[in-house]
Amino acid sequence: MIHGIGQVGSYLASELYRLGYKIIGVSDPQGAIYNSSGLDIPNILRKKDSFGLVTKSIPNSIALDEFMQKECDMLVLTAKGEQIKTIIAEQINAHTILETVTHSVEKSALKNTDG
Repeated sequence: MIHGIGQVGSYLASELYRLGYKIIGVSDPQGAIYNSSGLDIPNILRKKDSFGLVTKSIPNSIALDEFMQKECDMLVLTAKGEQIKTIIAEQINAHTILETVTHSVEKSALKNTDG
């Protein structure tokens, strides 16, 4: 799953999809899109609006806290600004968390992420 579908997240999603990886979730600041069978990343990226949001144009979006609770092999953090706070870190159900930008995890939340 990719938390943040801006420049870094979009590029990463496109490349991983092209290489055959299954991406089951992506998020923007307003919500997330999740499908345990995998997402059609090129279609999702075509539907991004001028603000970089995808959840407004794709049906069945979910809340960010629900997104963070979904089980996944890897959660890739591409959004800035301490997006992972202590209360959210306690609910994350990812086997691995990859932080691609600085300060996406609040310092106090690190103890809950084995970081």
